[in-house]
Amino acid sequence: YDLKMERAPLVVVVSTTGTGDPPDTARKFVKEIQDKTLPADFLAHLRYGLL
Repeated sequence: YDLKMERAPLVVVVSTTGTGDPPDTARKFVKEIQDKTLPADFLAHLRYGLL
């Protein structure tokens, strides 16, 4: 996936482990969206939901 290019609605289903840590399979995604160099409106073009 490429969040910069995505146009379709996005549904993100996540779980946590321990004390709210992301599971190993989600670490790359979490790291990408927490990048401090991303513009504030990086996800503004997306329609998304989070479960």
